[in-house]
Amino acid sequence: IRDSVASRGLGDVYKRQEQDQLLKATADGDQHIRAWAVQLLCEDGPPAKAVQERFEKMAREDASPVVRLYLASALQRLPKPDRWDIATGLVSHAGDANDHNLPKMIWYGVEPAVPDDPGKAVALASASKIPLLTRYIARRLTAARSFEELVAAIGRGGDSRKDLLLGMRDGLDGRNETQAPEGWTSVFIELEAAGGETASIARQLEQRFGGDRVVKKMLSTLRNSGASIDDRIQALRGLAGRKRAELRPRLLALLDEKPLRSEAIRSMAAFDA
Repeated sequence: IRDSVASRGLGDVYKRQEQDQLLKATADGDQHIRAWAVQLLCEDGPPAKAVQERFEKMAREDASPVVRLYLASALQRLPKPDRWDIATGLVSHAGDANDHNLPKMIWYGVEPAVPDDPGKAVALASASKIPLLTRYIARRLTAARSFEELVAAIGRGGDSRKDLLLGMRDGLDGRNETQAPEGWTSVFIELEAAGGETASIARQLEQRFGGDRVVKKMLSTLRNSGASIDDRIQALRGLAGRKRAELRPRLLALLDEKPLRSEAIRSMAAFDA
């Protein structure tokens, strides 16, 4: 039918009628019909502006996770600057946080756009009720060294702070930075003073950024038998990663501490002796 009407010069008319019918189907009572309407509206390339606006509304309001999954898949068919508003609607559903597919499908849709617009990426991560997505965005921005907006968002606080910190830590995993990003020091001081889990994650980041001041603190943590095992392990890893000479004479003694023994053995590989 498409070929027939196109050959008569009626292709544009047919497409408009088809689009109108599919837009109507996006309000159908059956979730599967709505989902297929979303897919068919994207079959011939990026959908029209009216279709995108309808998708934005559905992303916010449609109660079906099936429909939201098709909307998340549709993100990859859109120009990168047009993905943010639909994604914002999709990440507003806290119930999707533990869904097997939705968080990752949304991520596949927004990931290519994250380095191009760090401001919008951080805004999406901060508003997200899907922690995994927040963490992935922070990790991608860190890998791209887009720290400014990320550090500012962490400084503002909010429910997303912990996941932003975790994503930042993930992005620095295996790398020891020589210089902290602008604005980090004041944010770190605030986080450390607040205490709790976020303070612990912030200290792990500070270890990757810091110089002698941080090294002294890591040594102090490592010596402190009253500190948490996780904090002492992070301190041990940080010192070993920098091949700090101050660590070397302590490694044999750490073998006597069972919770630290495996990590101490791994840390020995940092030294030739």
